[in-house]
Amino acid sequence: MDGAATSGNLRMLLNRTEQQLGNLEVVKWLPRSTKETVKLPVDFDTYTGVVVHGGFVNLLSNKDLKAILRLKSVVFARTTPQHKLQIVKASQEIGECVAVTGDGVDDAPALKQADVGIAMGKNGSDVARQAADIILMDDNFSSIVRGVEQGRINFDNVKKTIAYTLTHLWPEILPLAIYLALGMPTGMTALQILSIDLGTELGPAVSIAHEGGEHDIMQRPPRNVKKDRFISKSLLVYSYIVAGMINAGGCLLAYGAVFWRHDVSFSDLFMSAEDNWIKNAEPMCITDTKCLNAQDQMHILAEACASWYVALVVCQFFHIWMVKTRCTSVIKAGIFKNIVTVYGGAMEILIVVLVVYVPGIQSFFGTATVDYVPWLIGCGAGIIICLYSEAIKAVARQIPGQEHRLAQWVAW
Repeated sequence: MDGAATSGNLRMLLNRTEQQLGNLEVVKWLPRSTKETVKLPVDFDTYTGVVVHGGFVNLLSNKDLKAILRLKSVVFARTTPQHKLQIVKASQEIGECVAVTGDGVDDAPALKQADVGIAMGKNGSDVARQAADIILMDDNFSSIVRGVEQGRINFDNVKKTIAYTLTHLWPEILPLAIYLALGMPTGMTALQILSIDLGTELGPAVSIAHEGGEHDIMQRPPRNVKKDRFISKSLLVYSYIVAGMINAGGCLLAYGAVFWRHDVSFSDLFMSAEDNWIKNAEPMCITDTKCLNAQDQMHILAEACASWYVALVVCQFFHIWMVKTRCTSVIKAGIFKNIVTVYGGAMEILIVVLVVYVPGIQSFFGTATVDYVPWLIGCGAGIIICLYSEAIKAVARQIPGQEHRLAQWVAW
């Protein structure tokens, strides 16, 4: 059910509904007496919407009432407070999230039963206000629409922030994993990880809170409160398995490129962290004619850590522009529309430059000056994430509501 309404003025509702939907075919569907149970028409399956007089509600079986409520558009006219309560309960039984507005004492049961009870602030009774979850201070029903829109924007922005911040966890865990599993030197120091969590990621993540709503945010069907949560399986697949793995792969490639450039092979790195790549380490002979002393090893490791760091942050710099939208193409939405994201991205890159290229800060974070290679690798990984992100947004636009199995797994 996309929409349901109850009111006491049938003619006004018919006129307003006709204005919205065009010409209406009015079918008189009346019982012969007030004691007769109303049966649904034979061709009821072809209906997309109905207007039901309140007097019919008591004459409908619970099964038929639920069938009516499953239609796309339903209007109940001339209803009593008891009818409202009956409609609310039936709607909840079929899994709908119900909001009810009311101002009188008689509306209190329906307001209390509803998932969201909305009472009038100016003209509502004290009983109605106490039973409600929300009080409409200006008594303006359009404020409800604005509230729903802002709620959807806030929900989207929280999901975007989660999708962005979860992505950098794999690249932070992988350095420790290769150290424990393969005995290779760790790809990032603890201080570098802290500088990402408390520095480079902070500005872009906070900037998402300033994102406005996507153009179709009020055209989307209501979310399923039981399935569509802040952290869904599709979001975890995106952040951990796809974007996180792409970012981690780029970091590992940038890390390995440093050792490869210094003629250090994988076999040299395997199980070498215990005796090498530390201060006062024993010389490490990688060829018959080339050996690395402790100072050489520490410099190469600092360069490798810096490359990992650069690749991670640069990839996330690309990623932040992609999580600005969930369904709309970021090109259509406007890449630089949110100026706070621009500032956050600039701060991100500035921190990288300071950590990697300023001598005093280098020694503190355990980094060394790197060339263009990790920057290019980070850009490449970021571009791959951008292409994937735009592709799944296209899927989400083609399959709204995540009704398809593919959309359930990729459209977060």
